[in-house]
Formats: sequence, structure tokens, C-alpha cells
Amino acid sequence: MNYDTLPSGYSLYRNIDLNTDKVKTWVQLAAFAALLVMVVPAAIVMPPWRTQAFVPVSWLSVAYLLLFVAISVFGYLLLHELVHGICFRVFGGGKARYGQQLPNYLYAASDRYIAKSSYVLIGLAPLVVLTILFGIACMFVPPSWFWIPYFALASNVAGCAGDVYVCLFVLPRMPKDALVLDSGTAMQIFSREVA
Repeated sequence: MNYDTLPSGYSLYRNIDLNTDKVKTWVQLAAFAALLVMVVPAAIVMPPWRTQAFVPVSWLSVAYLLLFVAISVFGYLLLHELVHGICFRVFGGGKARYGQQLPNYLYAASDRYIAKSSYVLIGLAPLVVLTILFGIACMFVPPSWFWIPYFALASNVAGCAGDVYVCLFVLPRMPKDALVLDSGTAMQIFSREVA
């Protein structure tokens, strides 16, 4: 069950801030490891320099490639947060608020207190939905363009490191009645139990 206001008897159980040095470092290391695990084996099987998408013909084509990568990364981040925002609405978190905390994050947030089980669905949705979409795209593009959707797929898996940390390592240890208030880059967890 999700709430607009904190139910009586609940108090703060734990804060999770993805911007604290310790958490941020571990999340970034996990993201980098996930990217390596996905990119290195694929690069051995299908070297990117042999595909049309990564064969620079001139300095102008290199500039276009860098511009494409920058636009793709920003577009992916927007899509990732949009999936969170849609899931906030679908799973009872209400209308999402969007924002940015440069240089690290774009975010979707909710002003509602969300049940732990609903929050896990919201948190892992970009990993599931975008992995499926980019995976399908990898199957249907010509081999010479394979790396465009595959790099988006690998970036998605790596980019979900913070979501995976919260949903698979933190929330399962929280009380069954836990409610999450998500401000974007930090979450407050409330419970009737005492921490």
C-alpha cells in the first residue's frame, strides 16, 4: 500500500544517499565492472572497429560519431528516468518529479510513501524494460550497426547499478512494512520497527 502522508506509528528507519562517497564509489565500480563484462566479450566476437558504425573516414566523421554518442547517452538517461516515472504512476507512486543533480544524475522522484514491493518494481523497471528493447534492437539491426544498440544495452545494465544496489541489496533487508520516500538520489525508508 502506498500513502500520500506517512502513516501513524512510522518513523525513519534508514537513509540511503547514492551521493555519499562510500556508496557512490561502490556503485560506480559495479557499473564499470558491468560495462566491462558486457563489452569485452562482445568486442572479441565482433570487433567494433570492423563495423560500419565505428569506422571513421575523416575528422568530420569522428566529430559526428562523438556527437552521436553524446546525444545517445543523454537520450538514454532521459529514457531511463522516463521509465521510472511511468512506473511511479503505474505502481502507485503518483506523478513523478524529474530533475538533475549535475554532474552525476538525472532523476525521477516521488512525493508518496511507496511500499517496498512496489518500489522494487519501480526501481528495476529500466533494467528489465530497456534491456529487452535494446536486446531486440541488437537482433534486428544489420551486423555492421550492431554496436549502436549493443552499447546502449551495455550502458543500460551499467547505468542501473544504483537501482540494483537499492532494490536487491538494501530493500530486502528492510522490514516487511517498509515505506520508501524517493527524492531522486536519496531515499528515506520508514517503518514501524525501530532500527
